[in-house]
Amino acid sequence: MTVEELIQLLERFDPDAEVKIASQPSEPIAYDIEYVVDTRDIPVEDEEDLKEIEGGPMVVYVVPGDEVGQAPREIWDSV
Repeated sequence: MTVEELIQLLERFDPDAEVKIASQPSEPIAYDIEYVVDTRDIPVEDEEDLKEIEGGPMVVYVVPGDEVGQAPREIWDSV
């Protein structure tokens, strides 16, 4: 999924709605979003890491924060 595709999916929602991350369909857990980062923001430890990051495509990561409870199992039925 690209950033543009994600933005298009989110356009139909209320901009004030809270966003969470859900994982594990068999035992759904919901997480807050801690932050969003792309590969340009990743601190590089050595030259080999730098080559790998700079040589590859930019990737944006949504990083989960605190677990905030269970997510409804039914959310996987809607995709």
